[in-house]
Formats: sequence, C-alpha cells, structure tokens
Amino acid sequence: MKTRNFFAKALALMLAFAIPAMVASCTKEENNPGTENNGGGNNNNGGGNNNGGGNNGGGEIDASSSIMFDGTSYAIQQALHLAEDGMHIYAFINGSIMSPNAIVEIGLSAPLHAGTYPIVNAEIPGNNEALAIAYTSATTDQEEDVDFASGNMTVAIAGETYTIEITGVTTSNHNVTLHFSGTISEYTIPGMDNNGTLTVDGVDYNLGFAGKTTQNAEGTTITSIALVGVDGETGVGAQISLMTMGTFAAGTYTLGDYTALATGGYMGFIMIDDERYGSLTIASGSFTISISGNVYTFSGRGTTAEGNTFTFSYSGPCEDLSEE
Repeated sequence: MKTRNFFAKALALMLAFAIPAMVASCTKEENNPGTENNGGGNNNNGGGNNNGGGNNGGGEIDASSSIMFDGTSYAIQQALHLAEDGMHIYAFINGSIMSPNAIVEIGLSAPLHAGTYPIVNAEIPGNNEALAIAYTSATTDQEEDVDFASGNMTVAIAGETYTIEITGVTTSNHNVTLHFSGTISEYTIPGMDNNGTLTVDGVDYNLGFAGKTTQNAEGTTITSIALVGVDGETGVGAQISLMTMGTFAAGTYTLGDYTALATGGYMGFIMIDDERYGSLTIASGSFTISISGNVYTFSGRGTTAEGNTFTFSYSGPCEDLSEE
C-alpha cells in the first residue's frame, strides 16, 4: 500500500478532502488561508480536541517548535503518531487537523527512537533497517504535497519528551527545517467501527463514523454530514457526503446534484479510495434520517451521474467537526 501522505488520507476520512472542496465549488468562496503564518491565520484551532480526533489531544509542545518553509515560520501546534499497516506515521501540524496551514509527515518502519537518520526520497522501508524512513513530505499554504528529496533527522528522547530536528530540501527545491520539542499524541483514524454499509454496484463498503460541519459561505449556512468508513483488512476508505443549506432535521428527502443544493434541497457525492471509483456525484435518490440525541440513523438509495447504483445505511454517533 502506498503510504506517502497517509495523514492526508486520514484527514480525508474526516471530511477534509470533501467538504471544503464542495463548499468552495458550490459557493465560489475564495480560499484565504490567512496572511500571518504564526499559528494564527484563519485555521488556528490546532490544539484542544483536534476536531474529530476524540482521543487525539495536541499534547504538550514547547513554544519554540516550528516548521520553516523557505524562510516562513509555522508554529507546531499538534504532534501526532499514527500506527497503521506496520507503518508509523508522525505528523507535525500548524493549524487545524482539518485545514492545516503546514504539515510535515514522516513515515517509519518502527516507532521513533533516538538517533540520527538520513532522509531519502522513498515510499517503503528498505534493507530491513531497524528504523527506515519510508517517506517524508511537507505541505503548506504555499505549496501542497511535496516530498523531501534529501536531508537529515535527529531524534532525542527523555521520558515522553521528544526533541526532533529536521533539515531537508524538497523535490521542488524548497528548503524545509523543523524543530520540535514536546510530547507526541497517539492518533486513531475514525471509521473502523461497523455502524453501517455503503453499497455501490453490489459492492459493500463499511461505514463507521459520521461527522458534521457547518460553514458560512457568503452569508449562507451550509451543513454537511459525511458517513465514512475504513475496511480494517484492506484499508479501503469510503465516504458518502450529504449537504444542505440550513440544518438537517428528521424526515425523508430527495437527493440531487449542485442544482438541488442551490434551490434549498440536498446534494451529495460518494468517494471511495480504490481504483474502481474515486469520486462519484449523486444524480438522484432519496434518504431518511432520524435523530435521537447524538445518534443519527440514515438509510437511502439512488444513482450517480456516472451510472452507478447505491444504497447506504448508518446508525451511530455523529460528531460535530465544525471549526470554531
């Protein structure tokens, strides 16, 4: 499995890759990441509960911790560790987990331990090393998704406190340095529970997590609910996202495309992380929702603009992931 940008995939499963894009495309709202790159910006909610991480707190991080990207400094507000498929992914983030201003990821074949390591441009661990850097990438509001071409990383550990220094050059010739001192919080991907099923053309995909966001775009409130899941064995992620202007309430509703949203109805699309589908736009359908406290129950069916048929059902908690 390609592990590069694994955190991007995890964030996608928490709506990062779908909802802001849908809102922007439907409202033509401009993306203004902020002019101050000191951890403020418009996305500065990186501490606290991490907007959907649940047990993934930001940890204790020294104020000197930062990412330097071509001379622009981003304060590190979150440091996270994700163990998945035999890989250990470490992410150092400025901004919110849903909309990072800057993020440096390191993929390893084992948990971090003290030492000095070269950074190489590779995607899988090699040569049976005890600690092989599988990949590194840097993403900022200046440029998305660039790999390190070369560099070095040093790690010192005292109890639960990590001191990490990274110096490197990306494949697009950007200079990146990282200084970190603090604790690293454990991170888990939501969606591996079994709270429902999305079926596309007869193929079932697990749905385990529901997340809701409310955004104000050019004076209009748009509420989005995404039902997402990850198959624990295959690692395939699936998501069905529903959007409306206003709020969701119990009832039965029709589903359509962007036109339906613009006229006060419901639109949606499906994203499946495999080579068969990718992104599918819902052309028509219907769904029923009931709400009891924080438990949301969905059932629905329809067709996509690409000619697929689908059904979905979900019953479980729905977490509010809206940025404050």
